Amino acid sequence: MYKRIYDPLKIMAPKKMLQMFLEKTERKGERGDGIDNVNEEKLNTVDEKAGTTSVKDQSVIEEKGDGIENTNAKETVKTEVEVGENSKIKIEEEKKETRKNSREFNLDFLKIFGSIRDVNEYLDLEMASHLQSYHPESWIMLSIFRGHIDTMIQFASKRDMLCPFLLSMAPCVSFKYWKDATQLYLAQIDRLVAKGEEEKLYDNRHYGGSTYRKAAILLSMHDVMGAVKALCDGKLFKEAYILCRIRYMDSVATEMLRKWAVDLKLTGNMPMSAVCYIAMDDLSQAAQVLAMSHDQECLSLAAEIAKIAGRTTFADQVEKKAKESKSQTSEKTEEILKELPSKIELLMKENKVQNSDTLNGETSNSDILNGDH
Repeated sequence: MYKRIYDPLKIMAPKKMLQMFLEKTERKGERGDGIDNVNEEKLNTVDEKAGTTSVKDQSVIEEKGDGIENTNAKETVKTEVEVGENSKIKIEEEKKETRKNSREFNLDFLKIFGSIRDVNEYLDLEMASHLQSYHPESWIMLSIFRGHIDTMIQFASKRDMLCPFLLSMAPCVSFKYWKDATQLYLAQIDRLVAKGEEEKLYDNRHYGGSTYRKAAILLSMHDVMGAVKALCDGKLFKEAYILCRIRYMDSVATEMLRKWAVDLKLTGNMPMSAVCYIAMDDLSQAAQVLAMSHDQECLSLAAEIAKIAGRTTFADQVEKKAKESKSQTSEKTEEILKELPSKIELLMKENKVQNSDTLNGETSNSDILNGDH
């Protein structure tokens, strides 16, 4: 349902998450006691100085008024010449930005660890992508999870997708709304029968499977905790975490995030597990998880995070492990390259094979001429 979570640029996710964490801690540090007052005093003194200097500058400008006009005229000529060069530079910068955005677009899922506004922005992107790739069932399930029941019913009615399962969501709004939704379903039945498309009424749609259906039905009963438990039982910790976030259950969301991090670690997805721990401000555990990997980038990032967390001895151990693994991989590659034959050796072997084939052909021909065949 949330398809951008697992991305090929796995190591980019914890790097970006660490950057966000450091920016957040810097902002918290700037809001400390006494700092704001000092900054205000500095700003006031700067304003006073600016006020005194501005009076002097005005008198100087009045005296040099004629010269400024001439310099402005010269500057306009220069800018006209530089426009062509600047336009080329801008085009190149735009190309670089588009490449950067295409890479960063894959990291949009990090918004689920931000504010509730960021989470909703990510879900809007996800729903838009489902519409583009025509996955209406995923779009419908996301609408149910977000509590947009009327939007979901109208969407399904326009596409002749209403069914008893979707109608079972309507009573959570009101009894009157359920009656109105049922009227839409009856109109859909009449419409499909008139078109001769009655078989569409019996389409078996999965809507994500039994776990998603169970969670949706529990949500229609306003049992959010029951829906979270159902998702956890189905090992859908990511969906459980996002559901807690959009339903303003932050304490339960942290618990789901911890379970998700443990599950990711057990399944071998160390970078994403580290992302979850960084989101919980647990840098020590994030470094420990990344250190379990044998990837050079993961190990170097683990050492960096360990240093920030204050675990210098552990960081040294991880750096030592990174160097050892790097030397082992280089030795292995060298051994493999030694075992592989060179181009000259391959050509010599081919020549030997061709010579042996020609010799065999000549001997067979001589045997035929001698009458041995």
